[in-house]
Amino acid sequence: MRLNHFKSFFLWLGLPLLALPQAQAASVDLLVLYDSHSANYFNQQVETAMQNWVAQINNVYKDSNVDLQLRLVGAVAHEQAGADMSAVLTSLREDATAVSLRNQYGADFVTQLHQTGECGIGYMAVSAGWAWNVVGPDCGPLVMAHELGHNMGLNHSRKQGDTGGARYSYALGHGVDGLFGTVMTYSWLFVNKASGRVAKFSNPDVSCLGAPCGVAIGQLDEAHAAQALNNVKNELSAFRSAVVGSSSVSSSTISSSSISSSKMSSSRASSTPQTLSSSSRSSQGPVISSSRAASSMLVTSTSARSSIMSTSSRAVSSQVSSQVRSSSSIASGAGLAQCSYRIISQGGRSFSASIEITNTSTQVIDGWSVNWQYTDGTYLTYANGANVSGRNPYVAVNRANEARINPGQQARITLYGIKPRNSEGESPRIMGTICR
Repeated sequence: MRLNHFKSFFLWLGLPLLALPQAQAASVDLLVLYDSHSANYFNQQVETAMQNWVAQINNVYKDSNVDLQLRLVGAVAHEQAGADMSAVLTSLREDATAVSLRNQYGADFVTQLHQTGECGIGYMAVSAGWAWNVVGPDCGPLVMAHELGHNMGLNHSRKQGDTGGARYSYALGHGVDGLFGTVMTYSWLFVNKASGRVAKFSNPDVSCLGAPCGVAIGQLDEAHAAQALNNVKNELSAFRSAVVGSSSVSSSTISSSSISSSKMSSSRASSTPQTLSSSSRSSQGPVISSSRAASSMLVTSTSARSSIMSTSSRAVSSQVSSQVRSSSSIASGAGLAQCSYRIISQGGRSFSASIEITNTSTQVIDGWSVNWQYTDGTYLTYANGANVSGRNPYVAVNRANEARINPGQQARITLYGIKPRNSEGESPRIMGTICR
């Protein structure tokens, strides 16, 4: 019976209209593991910081009409080896100590805080076996919400080339050009600035800066992440049975370094994970999507390389000129620095690349910027290591606390992007020099 008919029926009977029961929020237990870098970042107050993050994420759920509430059941010191976030994530899921801690605390989901320099990576899945993610301590609660979103079956957005989540074609982020991007998007693709990300999951019934936060289910560009989460909330909360007493956060300092550990409409279900840059889809299983962003898909927020993708490392251009600003003057790259651009990995239409700015002078560089342009329809989905704005051309400017490059040292920007269709075997083409 439709709600308005239901109300009319009771009024016709002359009965008082009582408030309808509200949906019960499902409680999801989260265990946070952290390395020594993260402990130092939070001044040894990791538990307090994570309680704060969880409170903020719960507000995001509430404001998005998502019937979930996180409960922090543990914050435990745990060193996880790995040269990059993809490697950290893979080894984390297979680490005997991490698995034991998850069972000990009855955690539905596990987040590892790690120093790898990227913001986040996680499996896109609705599966207890893939409820793992990695987040940088300096990236904040919205990145954790983003990675947990992947673990709960959400993908990025249609603008990033995604067409659905793990189980639902509408399990996507949403954005409006020049206005905002929701939690699951790379918001700077819509707004050209990091502050464009709103603290809400896509939902057409919720407002984001005066516009709908999503697109109704059944429409061409449907985006309703909130509904996708509500559909699976009870399944998520049942990944692990709650452990008595686990609601009190532990200050345990168990470290895997001292305990041996093992080395290490897309509603279609899939069971075997894989790692894909910028959350590309694969028919073979879980996807990884990276943040800094299939029933089992792996998704990172900075982008993890796929175990099935080519790892070509061809240099596209190197030793090209850059513009850097010293503390007293603006100088050309020939005088102060050299800039190189190279492809790190490619797989399908996804790729990752890096820009490295090396101080070749005897002066300290105090502030720098580089710019470049793709000529073949290639676009970025995420960048780490600088504030990146624009879209062909792109401009990268140093972060406030990372402006200095000492003599002989370098700054590095990691890029993740999508190449145009039918260009899977080609490297992205760039106009002229990379850094000017």
